[in-house]
Order: sequence, then C-alpha cells, then structure tokens
Amino acid sequence: CNLLHYEDRNSMACSLESRLPFLDYRLVEFLFSLPPHFKIREAKTKFLLQETLKELIPASILNRKDKMGFSTPGQQWYVQQPETIHVFDSLMIHVPEPLADLDAAFLESIRRYWLQCKSGQPIRTQDEKAIWRYVTACFWLEQQSANLSKQRESYLLTC
Repeated sequence: CNLLHYEDRNSMACSLESRLPFLDYRLVEFLFSLPPHFKIREAKTKFLLQETLKELIPASILNRKDKMGFSTPGQQWYVQQPETIHVFDSLMIHVPEPLADLDAAFLESIRRYWLQCKSGQPIRTQDEKAIWRYVTACFWLEQQSANLSKQRESYLLTC
C-alpha cells in the first residue's frame, strides 16, 4: 500500500502519467487466471489490453515504440551514504546461507557490478537492478529468518 502512495505522490510531483488505476485486485485476479496467450502474443505484451482499447485509442498511440518508463537513479542512491556502502559491501562478501547455492558466476557478476557502481563507473540499468534484487533478497531472507526465530521462541514458550 505504501508503494501505491509513493507512486501517486511522485508521479504528481513530476507531472508523470501513472497507470495505477489499473491496479484493482479484481482485475489483477482475473488477469492472473488467464492463459498466457491472452497476455502476450507474438512478443507483444499487454495484448488483451491493447485489443480491448483499439476502438478507443488511435493506433498511432496504441502502437508507439518510444514509450519510456521512469527509472530511478539507483547507482547514485547506492553510493550516497557510507552506511549503504558498508551494508552492500558486507552482503557482497558474506552471502546469506540460503543464497550460498546460487551460481558462482552469477554471484561474481553481482560483485563486479557493485564494484563498478561503487567506483563511480556507469553501469547498465539491468546490472543496477540485479544489485537491487540481490540486496533485497538478502534483506527479505534476513527478515524471514528473524520471524521464524520469533515463532520458534514463541512456540517453545507455550509448550
């Protein structure tokens, strides 16, 4: 819910169009129930949406190829605070146990992207996202581990 609030606030502040009105749980449940060929056809994403709206929206708009998403300056954010650099460095060295089985080449590429990022060398958006996915997975696993420990402790106290 907070992400929706942030999206709304940020899109309004920057005069950007945001498509959150499509985020209705009934619509999401319906779309998840559909087979893939209704959603993607011939490498065309949002197939059903485009087919539904083709009578309402001119083809010149519906078939545009120059649409751009709003990307965040992740690389700048990652290295802005010494605390963030310390945490990211630590996660690159001490891989959480559940992630230790990840492909060694994958982990090495994440470390390489991080070193590039930290040194101020420009990195590709996909590499920036890979760093972010890795770090958030580490935090999520840490949180889940803490929750499990609390549940075990609570269970043992009730026995």
